[in-house]
Amino acid sequence: MGAARNERRLDRKAKKKRTSKIQKQIDANIVKNECGECQACCTLLGVPEIDKAPGTKCANLCDKGCSTYDIRPKSCRDFVCLWTMCMLPLGDRPDKSGVVVDLSHPDSEYGRQILVAREARDGALENIMGILQQLASEGHVILLIKQGEPRRLIGPEHLVKEAWEFIRKKLPTIR
Repeated sequence: MGAARNERRLDRKAKKKRTSKIQKQIDANIVKNECGECQACCTLLGVPEIDKAPGTKCANLCDKGCSTYDIRPKSCRDFVCLWTMCMLPLGDRPDKSGVVVDLSHPDSEYGRQILVAREARDGALENIMGILQQLASEGHVILLIKQGEPRRLIGPEHLVKEAWEFIRKKLPTIR
C-alpha cells in the first residue's frame, strides 16, 4: 500500500514538472497585453456553462467587452490567451491575426499543458505557423484547429503521440 502511494506521489510530481516550463513563462509575464477591441475569444470559443456554441457571438458581449465579466463562467475565467500573456508578437492580436492561441489546463491524468491554436478566419493559421513551429521546437505540443479540417498536433514526436492518446480519450469535443 505504501509503495503504491509513493508511486502516485512521484507520478504527480513528474506531471507537475512537465507543466512547469510554460507556467513559469506565464508567471514571469508581469506586463500583459490588454484585450482592447479584441473579442475573438468571445465568438470563437464555446462556453458550456451558458450553452454557447463555438463560433457564435456570446450574448454577454457588449461594446466594452463582457457585460458579466465579474461573474463570468469558469471556462471564461480559466481561459489563458497567449497574446495577452505577451507570448505572441504584438501584431498578432487574435482579432487581427485570425487565430486564438490559448493554453489548455492540465488534466490530472495527463499533467501536461497543450497549446490550442484555433483558426477564426480561413487561411489565418498559415500566417502564424512560423511562430507556432517555434513554440513546438521549444517543446510545446500545439493542437491546431482549422475550420472544416481534422484537428492536427505539432510538437516533439514523442509528446505528440502521448497527447493524441489523451485527446482521443479525454478531450474528444475540444473546439
